[in-house]
Amino acid sequence: MTIATKTKKFLTDAVKKELAPTRIIKINMREGESAYDGRPLCRIDVVVHEEDDIDTQKGMNLSLRVQNYFWDMKEEHFPLFTFLKPHEVRDYYHGAD
Repeated sequence: MTIATKTKKFLTDAVKKELAPTRIIKINMREGESAYDGRPLCRIDVVVHEEDDIDTQKGMNLSLRVQNYFWDMKEEHFPLFTFLKPHEVRDYYHGAD
């Protein structure tokens, strides 16, 4: 099952709202392998401005908000967040040289 357009819109809005004032450069959503319970993963990669940090509490709130939304919408994917700085993106997607 693919990630619904409505779910993608919610994720984009939720990331921007929950992590404010952190400057978001890019949000990438993709389906991943199955979680330990067999549910497919929704990998959400959030690239933030080099000088910004992610507040741990805000990251946890975001994760809980998205999980609750998925549950309410009967979305079968399990959301898994990764927070990256621009200099980390290449190695994350292509592996370290």
